[in-house]
Amino acid sequence: MTPLDMRLTKTLRALQLDCVEECVPDGGDQSHPLGNLISDQHRGIFQIYRGRPVESTLWRTFGGQVVAQALTSALRSVHESFAPQSLHAYFLAPGNPTIDTTYEVEKLRDGRGFCFRSVRAYQDRLDADGQPTGLRRLIFTLQCSFKKPGDIGPDHGVRPPEVFFAGPESVESDFSRLTPEFVQLLLHEWTDWDIRILPKQQPDDDNLQAWIRYKGPRPAGDFHYFDEMALAYCSDMTVLQSGFVRAVEAAEHPEALNVDKASLDHAVWFQRPINVGEWLFLDKRSPTGFGARVFTEGRFYDAGGNMVAVVTQEGLGRYT
Repeated sequence: MTPLDMRLTKTLRALQLDCVEECVPDGGDQSHPLGNLISDQHRGIFQIYRGRPVESTLWRTFGGQVVAQALTSALRSVHESFAPQSLHAYFLAPGNPTIDTTYEVEKLRDGRGFCFRSVRAYQDRLDADGQPTGLRRLIFTLQCSFKKPGDIGPDHGVRPPEVFFAGPESVESDFSRLTPEFVQLLLHEWTDWDIRILPKQQPDDDNLQAWIRYKGPRPAGDFHYFDEMALAYCSDMTVLQSGFVRAVEAAEHPEALNVDKASLDHAVWFQRPINVGEWLFLDKRSPTGFGARVFTEGRFYDAGGNMVAVVTQEGLGRYT
């Protein structure tokens, strides 16, 4: 097992998946541009990968890490001419951030224009002393699709809100509408990302808006679709927080507001080419919340005002 390169950013280390066993699957290609980060084992219709733990301040595995590792695993099984189109995921149980996660990729269909994959993520079940029991538990499932670019069709998109046109350079993050533990994540967990939370724009504005960019180095070599994998990683950072803006604003002592939050299900649609190393504007809102569940949606725009991705997420939001 190759040691994780600690000189890499946390995002890049999260995408370093190990092979379970060295071999080439049917139709596989070890010269694939992701080959220096992940290898695969073919067993029937499955390919198997292992993601190792990345240091974290969280007690459960960061959801964006699991989403990105699952997408990376699926991406390894399709030809490089196919780009990520969408993903739909369920978080079934909290991941343990201190142990490995195994990803099993099932090939559902390979067509001329689209490919479809299903991914299941497992971890070892531990005993009371923290030792593996020989059993494993399913913590996450994902289905995703990939499309071959080149088709011509409708080309339109909703414009970003007016605050977008002021740009990110003069923005100083406003933490006043964020839950306390989320502020700590912004300051200490996602340090290879520059995230600037905009202040409230109107008195009745319930949206939460931010500028975000990846400020670390890009991976070496010809690493196809790194930007889509990195966007999948960051898509779980701030979108769900929009579901708690009203609660923070209504709290008499928001600094004492304790909320047990967790992702339940998650979807991303990749609409246009993405560059996470340049500023992306994220417009987030929560249309509804009830029964300790909040539904949220976010739209990513590039610096030209083009919508490049859409995220929807439902999460647990239980007061403690």
